[in-house]
Amino acid sequence: MELYHDTFLKRVGSMLGTVLKIDRLMPRGKFARIYVEVDSEKQLVSRTKAREHTYYVEYEGLHLI
Repeated sequence: MELYHDTFLKRVGSMLGTVLKIDRLMPRGKFARIYVEVDSEKQLVSRTKAREHTYYVEYEGLHLI
């Protein structure tokens, strides 16, 4: 399964919260941008595992909260 397939990205995003959008304009290669609504009452996840690989999560816009 390709790592940039919508189904895979939605599955990874759902491990973090509610998936709102997947940015299709990101250059394929090292990064994908998934917009996820997270519960501010829960601790943020710094990495997640899928398909026997560890993926590190980088949050954008936290300073706006």
